[in-house]
Amino acid sequence: MEYQQSRRRLNNCIRRSEGRIALGLAKSRWHKKSLENDLEWLVTWAIKKANTQEPMWCGSTKILDLKRLQKKRFSISAIADIGFESDPNNSLSSAQVSGVITLNGHGNKLKTYHLIVAENGAEYELRK
Repeated sequence: MEYQQSRRRLNNCIRRSEGRIALGLAKSRWHKKSLENDLEWLVTWAIKKANTQEPMWCGSTKILDLKRLQKKRFSISAIADIGFESDPNNSLSSAQVSGVITLNGHGNKLKTYHLIVAENGAEYELRK
């Protein structure tokens, strides 16, 4: 029962993060800091569902490149500081985040995304 509730909570957090990114990307002028913050939260929650040896989190992101490929499809490249939740020193390492994000027809949600987080030879796949 507790596992189902925590999984449901995690999925709700991911959906909220997806919605914030979608609304930010749908604007005609992007606010880079806001998008970086929204991406940080998406990576923080979504990486918990990735196949990792233990739970991870994201401390910050910096968008290096964001391009509109089509009307509702975007290519993103960023640097994220990620680390293990169990690390008492909160030491974070830089990871490359790259992938494609597609908005739904209304532009208020993410239809799909496929992000690769590459850190020290390990790759984590975040997707919807």
